[in-house]
This record gives sequence, structure tokens and C-alpha cells, in this order.
Amino acid sequence: METESNNELSFLDTLIRKRANGKFNFALYRKPTHSNRYLNASSHHHPSQLNAVIKSLTIRSLRLTDDDSRKEELANIKTALQQNGYSSNKINKIIKDCNNFTKKPTTENELKKPLILPYIKGVTDVIAKKFPNDKFRKIFKPFITIQQLLRNAKDHIPGENQGIMRFPVLNAVALI
Repeated sequence: METESNNELSFLDTLIRKRANGKFNFALYRKPTHSNRYLNASSHHHPSQLNAVIKSLTIRSLRLTDDDSRKEELANIKTALQQNGYSSNKINKIIKDCNNFTKKPTTENELKKPLILPYIKGVTDVIAKKFPNDKFRKIFKPFITIQQLLRNAKDHIPGENQGIMRFPVLNAVALI
């Protein structure tokens, strides 16, 4: 259970501050162990996934902060993303786009058939261009996931499920 301390209370990623006039101020809350580590811009991921890091952090801050905290929060996001290799031009462009963001009901893009492609830099982009944008919603996934690289925690023992089974025979009739 969280309790108020110094007129502040953290609740669901939000830091709620009580002002002297009785009104509330809303800022993002980060645990003391938060490290500002996000998907690095030089990692082998499709550009749309890299852009999604910037977009998700920005939209989160726009939704959870009030006008008084927003400028400081966007500055924190820019600093953290630059530490993770993102260019300030790309960050500023996506933040500007997100300022106009509103979730709309089902779009034409959501109604298109999904085309899931493994992302391999220089290869997937060429293949994706062969499919028309008006018919397919292109989704890029990592070629190899960490789960595929790691060993399964449970060892498979060969022949583990083998054994002798006994079936009771009822009313057996000998065939001659």
C-alpha cells in the first residue's frame, strides 16, 4: 500500500502532488531503480519498431501529465532517448506528430490483411515493396528472438514418455 509523503503519492505510473491551493499536479512516476534504458537506436530492428519507442513514451507522457509537468517530462524523454542513440531530429519530429495524436476508431489500415515478415536489414524492405500497400498491413518481427537463443529451462529426456501400457480385455473372444 502506498501512503502519501510530502504531499505526493505515486499511483499507476503517475506521481500525484497536492498543491497548497488544494488542487493536484500530475507527473510521471519512475521508481528509484529506473535506468532510462530503452531499445537502442542502433539495434537490428525495423525502423517502425524504433520509432514506436519514441512514440509510446511520448504518448504516455501526454496522457499522464498535466500542462505544468509536460515540458519537463518531454525534456527527460529527449535526454533518455539521446542516451540510447536516437537523433534529436527524429525525436522532435515524432513528438510533434504525437502532439496531434488522437485514437480514432478502426482505420482502413487496421482492416487490411496482416502480412508478418521477419526483419532482416536490406532484405525485408525489398520483399515488402512487392506487396501492395492498399491490400496488406505490413508487420515486421525480429528474425531471431531471445527466447529462440536461450536454452529451455526444462530438459527433455529422450524416451521419457515411453513405457509399457496394459489394457484390460473384457469379454475377449478367441478367434480361430
